[in-house]
Amino acid sequence: MQERNSQTGESSSEATATEMRSWPVAVDRCYLGCLTAGGEIIEQLARFCRQEKIAAARFNFGGTVSTFTIGSFDETQRVWVTHRQANAATIVSAYGTILPRGDDGALFVRAQALFSDASGQLEGGRLFPPTIAHQVEFELQVLSGVVPRRCCNPESGLFELHA
Repeated sequence: MQERNSQTGESSSEATATEMRSWPVAVDRCYLGCLTAGGEIIEQLARFCRQEKIAAARFNFGGTVSTFTIGSFDETQRVWVTHRQANAATIVSAYGTILPRGDDGALFVRAQALFSDASGQLEGGRLFPPTIAHQVEFELQVLSGVVPRRCCNPESGLFELHA
C-alpha cells in the first residue's frame, strides 16, 4: 500500500521522475463557451483562466480553425519540432491542462490536438501558437485539491508535473 503525503498529495513511491505519480484533484465547476473567431486558442484559454482567477483546469474543445501549429518532441535534440498548417481544418479531438508553472506560478497551457483537412487527412501533436480559432467551442473543468505544478526537467528538457 502506498502512503500519501497529506500536504503535497505525492505518494511515497515517488523516488524518480520516471515512476508513476498522481495527485488527488476534484472538479470544482465547469464552463462551456465559445472562443473568439480570429483569436489564438491557447492565449484565449489562458486569458479566460486569468480573468476568472482559475489556477488549474482541464479542457477539451472542438470546431474549426483557420490555421494551426502542432509539434512533436525530438528526444535527441531535446527540442520541439513544429509544423504550421495554413489551411482551414476541423478539430477532431483536442484536450489539455492549464496548471501553474513551477518557477513563477504563471499559467502553463499544455494541449494536444488532432485535425482533419477537407480531404480527410489527419495531422496531430502538441498544440502551439499560432492556432487561430474559426468556430471553436470549449468545455473547461476547474480543478481543486492538491494541484501539481509544471516544472522543467533538466534531463529531458520537458515540463513535467511536480508537487
